[in-house]
Amino acid sequence: MKRAWIVLIEGLFLLAILSAACSSSADVIPTTGPSPTPIVSSLAYVDIEGAGLTSLRCEECRAVEVTGVTGPDIVETPEGPFRLYGVFVAPEEENCVAESGDRLAELAGDSVRIEAGPLATDSAGTPIRYIFTANGDSIDELLIAEGLARRSSFEGQHNPWLLVTADNARRARSGCIWENFDSMFPGRTPRASGGIN
Repeated sequence: MKRAWIVLIEGLFLLAILSAACSSSADVIPTTGPSPTPIVSSLAYVDIEGAGLTSLRCEECRAVEVTGVTGPDIVETPEGPFRLYGVFVAPEEENCVAESGDRLAELAGDSVRIEAGPLATDSAGTPIRYIFTANGDSIDELLIAEGLARRSSFEGQHNPWLLVTADNARRARSGCIWENFDSMFPGRTPRASGGIN
């Protein structure tokens, strides 16, 4: 019984940290309603009517029109390009570049929601944001969970959950990133961070 209380307290502590990190974003529209916070569970996806596909959600983040997708991780908008903050697809993973880009275009549709992280741009100067579907599901989380992208190395408020998601995808050998890992990197071990040893 004592162990159950400890696990419950640890879970509530993690939820409080994630809630605080999410509610301070500059790209969240202030409202009188609840702030956009992730639904934290032990599973990558929740199966609750109306709750959505992903644990990371931002239904109140600012909506932006999508004019196209470039490569596996850039959404084009009238405001300019936005690179997905939480994902990375290595250029040498050619089969994943096309597949991830196709899935990104499908998920983005005509409109996405954006949330800023601690960094404004990547090393090339491209603005980076966490990207959500028009309904508020995390595209970063979906691409990682489906094994179509790795978790990026950018430090951000959603990295702890994206690390869990990447580890689950790796263990399940999901998608083009993980299903052929052994043949692409013989003798190497995938790390939970999405990298290799």
